[in-house]
Amino acid sequence: MVDPAHVDDSPYVGWYLPYVYLKLDQQYHPDDGPKSWVDTVSMDGTLAQCVTQNTASWLYGWSPDEMDSELLTEWSNAFENSDFDYEKLILEMVMHPAYGRVQ
Repeated sequence: MVDPAHVDDSPYVGWYLPYVYLKLDQQYHPDDGPKSWVDTVSMDGTLAQCVTQNTASWLYGWSPDEMDSELLTEWSNAFENSDFDYEKLILEMVMHPAYGRVQ
C-alpha cells in the first residue's frame, strides 16, 4: 500500500496490499501461496459450490434467491466427484430436465 485511501489505512503504508485485507486467522495464507488456497477450498467444498452456483446462474439465469438448493448440492457433489471436470458439470446441467424450463 503506497497511498492510503483512509486514515485507518495509515499503519499499513508499505505493506504488500494482499496482507492488508487478511483477517487474523488468515495471516499465514499469503506465505502458503495459491496452491494452498485452492487446496483448502477444494477440500471443504467451497470451490465446488461456488463454481456450481456461478455456472447455474450463467446457464439457467437464476438469481441467488431462485437457486434450487437440492440441484446445486447434487451438481456440486458430482463436480467434486469428477475431479472438478468443468465440461462434465456443464453437460450434466444442460442435460437436466430443468434446463430450458421457464421459471
